[in-house]
Amino acid sequence: MNDVYFLQVELLNNIGINHGWFTRYGGVSAGKYSSLNGKKGMDDPDDNVIKNRKRAVRGLLKGSTRELSHIIHNFEDSILTINKAGEFIGYDASITTNNKVVLSQSTADCATLILASIDGGVVGLVHGSWHTLAKEIICKTVAKMKSHTSSEIVAGIGPMICKNCYEFGPEAKRIFKSEYIQAYNKKFKVDLKEMVIDQLRISGVSRIEDVNVCTYEDDRFFSARRNGSLSGRFITLASI
Repeated sequence: MNDVYFLQVELLNNIGINHGWFTRYGGVSAGKYSSLNGKKGMDDPDDNVIKNRKRAVRGLLKGSTRELSHIIHNFEDSILTINKAGEFIGYDASITTNNKVVLSQSTADCATLILASIDGGVVGLVHGSWHTLAKEIICKTVAKMKSHTSSEIVAGIGPMICKNCYEFGPEAKRIFKSEYIQAYNKKFKVDLKEMVIDQLRISGVSRIEDVNVCTYEDDRFFSARRNGSLSGRFITLASI
């Protein structure tokens, strides 16, 4: 079996949070989905995706066969508290206090955050598309996590598209606050990461670590902006 590769942040390692933002390498998918694609419902057979997700779990948790709790986003602000394995459609964030649950999501370019309490009692994943960030998905997820703990919440920011590569047309002026956009060559560059950081700070999350990787620029990761909407999606996992 090929090895899988993932990024981590020390901030989460130091409090014992199992986590990883997985590159596209080490899976079974072929072609434009090569090879650790985490999204079903595409030209890539679903059986490949299931195998890829299992490889990711085994790679992160040293051979574990624990089942995933995988969320499939809907560009809204729905947050699911999970206590069992399964695939849950229509959620853009998930949290758990169950150490037998492995939270999972798949993305390409959108922000992907891992949140955790420093006592290790609760962990969360956030899929930060521009749609969900506009609806303050991070603030809402942190608030929900705080209902489970009195401990400080910290955050890891995974690979996502950077402001230099994320372009919109004139609709950007309608969608985003002016501080997040910059006019450029008759288009607008949009800074999703600044939106993420602002929402974290508003929520009282002051300790933040960023892997500082742009999915568009770094071909270790899938990118819908670079490869088209039928690109694969990279896997993010987190558990307490």
